[in-house]
Amino acid sequence: MKAKRAILQGIVSGEITNEGKLPSEGELCNLLSVSRSTVRSALRSLEDDGLITVRHGRGSFVNYAATAGLRMRIDIAKGYYELIMDSGHTPSIGFSSVAEEPFPDEMRQNLLLPEGADAVVMRRQFLADGEPAIFIFEYIPTKIIKEGLPSSFSQFESIESIYEISKSLFIDEIEYTNAEISTEEVNDFLEDMLGSKKRTLLKLREIHYSKDNEPLMCSIVYVNDDIIRFQVCRRKLGI
Repeated sequence: MKAKRAILQGIVSGEITNEGKLPSEGELCNLLSVSRSTVRSALRSLEDDGLITVRHGRGSFVNYAATAGLRMRIDIAKGYYELIMDSGHTPSIGFSSVAEEPFPDEMRQNLLLPEGADAVVMRRQFLADGEPAIFIFEYIPTKIIKEGLPSSFSQFESIESIYEISKSLFIDEIEYTNAEISTEEVNDFLEDMLGSKKRTLLKLREIHYSKDNEPLMCSIVYVNDDIIRFQVCRRKLGI
């Protein structure tokens, strides 16, 4: 949702808040050039996320405890370029390859695929200010790709965000992602791809789902946490 993202960016930069209070709905409509219903939907979503509190008759207020570290929150799905920019760096792609390969058994089973299922496998290295920051394996079942693909795998390489790839090229786009976070010992390949001399790297094992809760694809993400530092906002549940 573009309006929600624009409001979030304004909160992070401080450009649209006045002592923690957001502009009125009408002011946000003019500022974002969107309808009042769009603004209300964006504010409702932000309130559901715990990032703002809407006080009827008084306006909308930022929950600063919840928005601390907002730029690098791991619970918000973002493209890799956006993630690197949020960490204060300029993103680029250093290495990219796309090929059709058999699915690894463990991932095939996680996606409920039959034996012999094929995948489009993307291997991509993302740079931050020219330094290796993220390396990703994307395992995409060929069955979820729109008819006529993958006649040219190069179409994948021109889109940096897996969420945008799904919107453009999948039959059903990604609605949400579950990530298992762990660490992994650095081997020669990961040392080459991430330029890290550390013994371990942060690893995200992600399964991406459709709006119907169907598993679509898997990602294995390795992060140079000298450059990219994630944060999680933990909120106390209401009683």
